[in-house]
Amino acid sequence: MSKENREIQNIADRILEDSPDPTVQVRLLRDILRKNRNNAELIEAKSRLDENKWVRLLKNDQWKDGSWGRFHTEDTTFKQKVPTTEVGVSRAIYLGLDDTHPVIQNVTNYIVGILNNSIKPRDVVPKSLGQNVWDSHINKIVAASLTEINPNHSILNDYFDLWSKIIKRSFPSNSYKAQNQISAFLEILEINYDELSTRFKKRIREGKELTINDVYTVKLIGSQIHRLNPKLEKVFFGTVWNLGIGYLNVNLKSSPVGLIGSNAFTRWLRSLEVLKPYPSWKSYVKKFLEWFWDNQTSTGLWDFGKAPLTNRSIRLSSSWRKPNARIHDWTTRILLLLK
Repeated sequence: MSKENREIQNIADRILEDSPDPTVQVRLLRDILRKNRNNAELIEAKSRLDENKWVRLLKNDQWKDGSWGRFHTEDTTFKQKVPTTEVGVSRAIYLGLDDTHPVIQNVTNYIVGILNNSIKPRDVVPKSLGQNVWDSHINKIVAASLTEINPNHSILNDYFDLWSKIIKRSFPSNSYKAQNQISAFLEILEINYDELSTRFKKRIREGKELTINDVYTVKLIGSQIHRLNPKLEKVFFGTVWNLGIGYLNVNLKSSPVGLIGSNAFTRWLRSLEVLKPYPSWKSYVKKFLEWFWDNQTSTGLWDFGKAPLTNRSIRLSSSWRKPNARIHDWTTRILLLLK
């Protein structure tokens, strides 16, 4: 074991000795210390997950069909804390829920139903999009959510094949060309350009639509990255790194120092997490991993302060009013990146 990995393990052990929230316990035991499913301590922690405020919120807001209402576009007429199914899935996985928990089991069935065309998502087709464009877009979003639960699910193979084909066409001779990307979308997804709205065409020209660097494509390809040609992986990763990840919209090359305390800092962390499955990841983020080590607290943990009220995604513990809960949460998230 390397010196760095020993330090990561020591930090995880220190937090576990501090009686953290069960969500923190599960993430550290399972994902940092890599305890197997039969580990008594992990089993006990998982049995207490429903004590967590955020897990209870997910359970209470989940609909009978396993969704949280619309998948991608929020319906503000419904008064619920979980705005979309997409958010519900990401939040559940971050909190440590897995396929043994009813919340995940129920939403998995719902997602698979959409992908095999037995369930229709509730989202309303935007007026600026044609049905064909919307269908390919929402199915990619749904498939990307499934990768968070089970990246090896067999139903994802066709989606990986489709989007990896578009990526390959976007990089002739391993060189990125925006026009090739647009042509690939139009041809492979059978989109009639003439039927698109003027506004949507303008967004295409501005590089805001029909792009390969959006978070859903990056997640979907990353889930089976071993199937992508290594040379293509390198140029695709480099392009995403330079352009940034669509929907997260943060400059990956800039220092995170000025982002601390803002929503942008959480989106920067999320960008690093989404890209982590890629073989090229470590060479690009090396200086940032060193930055994390250089910015430990005096006790050797991490604390980047209060998250903005509009951003609860960093929270694992039920309440940051409890002693050290915020430090537990920040430290767990950083350890997951460093591991």
